[in-house]
Amino acid sequence: METLGAAIKKLREEQNIPLRKVAAYIDIDQAILSKIEHGTRRPKREQVIELAKYFKVDEKTLLIKWLAGKILEEVDGDEYAVDALQAASQMLKRIVEEPKEDKPSILDYLKLGELPGMEKMFHSNKLPSYIELARYLFKTATGKKFDEDQLDTQTNFIGEDKEYELYLFYMPNQEWLKNNALTLNMINRLPDYKGKKRLIFASLKYVDDETCVKHHIEFAKIPY
Repeated sequence: METLGAAIKKLREEQNIPLRKVAAYIDIDQAILSKIEHGTRRPKREQVIELAKYFKVDEKTLLIKWLAGKILEEVDGDEYAVDALQAASQMLKRIVEEPKEDKPSILDYLKLGELPGMEKMFHSNKLPSYIELARYLFKTATGKKFDEDQLDTQTNFIGEDKEYELYLFYMPNQEWLKNNALTLNMINRLPDYKGKKRLIFASLKYVDDETCVKHHIEFAKIPY
C-alpha cells in the first residue's frame, strides 16, 4: 500500500505544483512538507483534509493512509507488532459484522417542535431574540454552556462541540423567516470545512439532502 507521503508527492508532481505552493496553502514550512512526503514526519489530520481539498481528491483516501501510518508508527519495532495487528484486524472484522444498535444522532434529540419551551417561544406574541434562541439551541444540542463570545453573526456560527459546528440562520421576524431558507449560496459562504459536521438551524431549506451530505451538513428546522 502506498504511504501517505508518497501519495502526496505523487499528486503534487502529477499536477506540477511546486512544494512551496502546497506548503503555503496548508500554512507550514516547506521543509516540513518535504519531511511529510519522505515519511519522516506525520501531518495532522486537519492538514490531510486540507491537502485533499487542495489536490481535489477524496479526503477518505488520504485519511485512510494517514491512519494506517499512525497505527504502524505506534507498533513499529515491537516484537509482537504483526500478531497484534492480526488480532486487531480480526476484532475489527467482528465489530463490523456484528449487528449494531442504532445510535441516536444529535438530530434525534432535536425534535424542535416537541422540546419543552420551544412551542411557547415561537407561538407567543414576541419571538425570541437571536441570542436567546442560539443559547437555547446550543444548550439543547450539546448539553454545554453557551459561550456568547464564540458567536459570529457574519457566518451565523453559534458554537461547537467535539463533533459539530452549529449555525443558526434566524431573525425574530415572521416575514423574514418565511422568505429566508437555507440555500446553496448560503452554504458556500460558510467557513472552510475543518473536519466537523455542520448542524444548521433554519426555518426552511432549498437544497436537497445530497447537497447537504456533500457539504457535511445536517439540517434542523426551527418552527415559526
